[in-house]
Amino acid sequence: MIQTATKLASSAKKLLYINFDPRPRPLNIATLETTRNLADPLSKHPFHIRTQRRLAAFDPTKLHWRVLAPTGLSKSAYVRDKVGKRVKEAFKDELRRQGWGPDGRRIAVDGAGAEQERDLCGAALIGVVKDPIAITASMTAVRESVSQAVRKIVQEQRGENESHRKRGR
Repeated sequence: MIQTATKLASSAKKLLYINFDPRPRPLNIATLETTRNLADPLSKHPFHIRTQRRLAAFDPTKLHWRVLAPTGLSKSAYVRDKVGKRVKEAFKDELRRQGWGPDGRRIAVDGAGAEQERDLCGAALIGVVKDPIAITASMTAVRESVSQAVRKIVQEQRGENESHRKRGR
């Protein structure tokens, strides 16, 4: 499994970091810890069967992503939730702006070369840094950081596709 970790910087401070795995498995970096615990073969939880079915239906051809706003950012769950929602909204908007849906599927976009782009796939964990600047950052700064994250995912995806072509896969 190839994972890359990159710090994404706005003009002044870092707001986000991203971990990306171009070839995810059902339990990947974007999977919640609770799901991992429920998927454990020794689990006797009532949701174990439901979790196993959901993991069996995992589609590796989609982009699986999650935003993580850690407790070190703020003690208040409300603040962490608001920051996470801002990043999620900006991420979805950026994907849509570049011609992909939230799941990484290509949507109809006008322009040269748009039809040549492939769907995005992989697993991405977008983390918010544990710095108060992330709470007070303007939406413009958040969108700039998210734009860099999406560019990084697309770069990794293109690099992965080129390496497969070179190997003859």
